[in-house]
Amino acid sequence: MPEGNLIIIGSGLKCIVQFTLEAIAALERADKVFYCVADPATEGFIKEKNKSAVDLYQYYANGRLRYETYILMAEVIMEAVRAGQSVVGVFYGHAGNFVSPSRRAIAIAKSEGYSAKMLPGISAEDCLFADLLIDPSYPGAQTVEATDLLIRSRPILTSSHVIIYQVGVLGQLGFEFGGIKNDKFNHLVQRLLQEYGEGHPVINYKAAISPFSSPTIQRYIISELSNPEVQKTVDACSTFYIPPKALLPISDTATLVSLDKSGSVPLSPPLWWDPLNTSAPTLYGPKEAEVISNEGNHSPPEGYRRYSASPAMQKTVEQLVLDPNALEVYKRSPEVYTTSVHGLEPHEAKALASAKEGTIFSTMHEGLSDSGDTPTVVVVIVILGNHPP
Repeated sequence: MPEGNLIIIGSGLKCIVQFTLEAIAALERADKVFYCVADPATEGFIKEKNKSAVDLYQYYANGRLRYETYILMAEVIMEAVRAGQSVVGVFYGHAGNFVSPSRRAIAIAKSEGYSAKMLPGISAEDCLFADLLIDPSYPGAQTVEATDLLIRSRPILTSSHVIIYQVGVLGQLGFEFGGIKNDKFNHLVQRLLQEYGEGHPVINYKAAISPFSSPTIQRYIISELSNPEVQKTVDACSTFYIPPKALLPISDTATLVSLDKSGSVPLSPPLWWDPLNTSAPTLYGPKEAEVISNEGNHSPPEGYRRYSASPAMQKTVEQLVLDPNALEVYKRSPEVYTTSVHGLEPHEAKALASAKEGTIFSTMHEGLSDSGDTPTVVVVIVILGNHPP
């Protein structure tokens, strides 16, 4: 495999604070960094972390097709990879969510035999779920891009949450530093009127990008989107959220997955809050009161294992998670690396030397025998979602 490698990361939506620890570690370690972000504070943060950082925004130009810009961005990144450097590309939001040059660069790198990967980041959709208190698991969520929705006549799942990206640049393939016209917007309005009718609600959402601002959450009904003054509020940063028109009934399939349609099996209500404040979930019904009353004085059940890692074990695992250089050394010889760590309990040293994830994580909870035996497989399941409604 050639020497160069590529990692693509996202900077999140809000300046600086939405970088993940994993992304920052990659940023600091890179030989060369290229970035395209939305605010100068994030730009400065990137340059502080890595002096080699180069701004990709300079490849936009008035009248140039955005696809041509994306070709250039990807090629600049690949030139550094081909030169044998460890390269990081930083893109606004989640680097794989409506970001063409990031995917293009990874595809080219992989096709040429280089190591290339993308790290997860915080997207506009993640911010929307948080700011509007939307749970995509109930009753489901559909995400579409506005232009693609129209030109392919994609069906809209009106029984689910619907999120429409890029409503402010509909049908626009070019770029202008002064802003992109949205003169095709009424085509989207007509489609929404057809699917939902005039009185159905819609939210024009824009995530906050700094601590100096708040999220934009503008509530309209679909017929109001035809108003030129309302249309002025829709721009390149806008994402539309449309709540469900009607929920689907529980079908006969429920019996196939051991759910009782009659309701004799207790099912939790969906805890998604209506962002338009037209309804609110029932948080304390008879079932909830019964569960709380029956619990009484809580004591941990059999099978629960408390966190019990030594300070040395915790610090070592943190270092391996956050420092790619340390991880490389560890992977070359886990046994040798383990001997350099002081303060481990005997069973922790044995687990760390095994290089088995399940064994290592198991050792960090109480319940192991004094002999130092560790299980070879540990499965930890955390289910936080709703039961079917």
